[in-house]
Amino acid sequence: MRNRRAHVRDGVVAPYGAPPAPGRPPRRLNRPRPAGRVPGHLSRRVPGHLSRRVPGHLSRRVPGHLRRLPGRLSRRLLAAPMAALLGTSLAMAAAQAPAAALASAPAQAAAPAQVTGHSWSIRPDVLPTLRRNLVAFYDFEHPVPGNTGTERDQGLSRTNINLINGGGAMRVPDGAYPSSRHSIQTQQLNPTVTGNDDWKAGIYSDTGVPTLNAFNAAKQISIMGWFKTTGQNPNLNSTTPAPDDFFNAVGLAGVLSGNSQGHDVRALLEVINVSNVLRVVALGRRVDGSTVAGDPWAVAGDPEPDLTSATDPRGIKIGGSFPQNTEERNPCNCRFDGLMFLNRVVTPGEVFGQYLLATRHHG
Repeated sequence: MRNRRAHVRDGVVAPYGAPPAPGRPPRRLNRPRPAGRVPGHLSRRVPGHLSRRVPGHLSRRVPGHLRRLPGRLSRRLLAAPMAALLGTSLAMAAAQAPAAALASAPAQAAAPAQVTGHSWSIRPDVLPTLRRNLVAFYDFEHPVPGNTGTERDQGLSRTNINLINGGGAMRVPDGAYPSSRHSIQTQQLNPTVTGNDDWKAGIYSDTGVPTLNAFNAAKQISIMGWFKTTGQNPNLNSTTPAPDDFFNAVGLAGVLSGNSQGHDVRALLEVINVSNVLRVVALGRRVDGSTVAGDPWAVAGDPEPDLTSATDPRGIKIGGSFPQNTEERNPCNCRFDGLMFLNRVVTPGEVFGQYLLATRHHG
């Protein structure tokens, strides 16, 4: 994964080594760039051929390039930065989002993520404009001393996660960008046997995870990261005996809802089968539990603005559901790196800026 980039051609994530789609040469920025400054201030209109190379930003209409992948995820190794940008009402569900969902709330509207009890600094390969809202950040270079099966959070919340079933062996020397040395491997094991041995990552508490309080009554959530397939996806349903029963989705990374059993989410990136086509989906569920008839997102009328349920998320899941390891669902034969969870919408320019920073920063 080192020193290489993935790109998107006509809405499809292209593998490493494939030439980029033809297009105009990059637009030159006439203004001088101050020394050491990251191009997070790029023009609000990212040139078309550049935006196609970054599958992470969501356009104001979500169904497009973010949601499309080939009919089958190739066994060839793919990698790309992605971002789930869930708007002010978190009612986007990767489908019929109104244009105002992204436009109506400036980045400054979100409160900074809070942290107490210690001082620290974020690595220089994080875009400066993202740092104050970076609730959780996992680069998989920071095992807890004496416990390689736990990864230290480099974000503001300090929410450590567990490398489930594989422990430290899940760290592999396959960094997604120049300054990264490791990613983690998740995978399905023993698909014909009902069990709880799949490799995945995350944290779970049935009373809520208090360090994730920045996602309590949240107005906006973004999820960004690097994802790479390493085998078959979707995978055989290990909870049924049928030899041709496959899960209909592949779990990437998500924030659990406040009443989650380990699967239900408040915000999620996943690959899901839609009419026999695998699509990348940015999913948001604003309200914990059942929805409201006639107004399923409970966004009509006061109070405003529309926030998520005022509950602490029950955790984070990566590479599959049920981070408490009680069940298997939607496993991902994948590698993950540079996972970011933020409590505001990330702009397309910031996604592109973070991509440039990560691919040009050598540590």
